[in-house]
Amino acid sequence: MESDPVGIFGKAIKDPETTTVRDGDRIEIYRPLLADPKEVRARKAAEKAAKEKAQSAS
Repeated sequence: MESDPVGIFGKAIKDPETTTVRDGDRIEIYRPLLADPKEVRARKAAEKAAKEKAQSAS
């Protein structure tokens, strides 16, 4: 998206329209995360614990 900030090798570019990109540069587009990785991991761990508890109770 045009509104998302961009960078090269982890450094944000203020004016991407005029920045020269060289061969081998890693171009990055910074956009908001769709899901927080910490929350996803915590949810999966809780689901696994609940599943194991249910199996041990059987």
